[in-house]
Amino acid sequence: DLNSRIDNGQILIGSPATVAEQIRHIHAETGAGVLDIIPGALRGGKAMKSIELIGTKVMPLVRELN
Repeated sequence: DLNSRIDNGQILIGSPATVAEQIRHIHAETGAGVLDIIPGALRGGKAMKSIELIGTKVMPLVRELN
């Protein structure tokens, strides 16, 4: 179900701060240095907004992980 996929780090969802925390958790659990982020089922303007938020709000919060 959706909640287990979120808990397993398969889906990142929420505010930029929440997504950044999910990324930190994935990094702590796996040591992963690269994370592929695909805007899922979003289309058009919503997908572009998601990409923009990742670049401008989420990445600055997790940049120290590299």
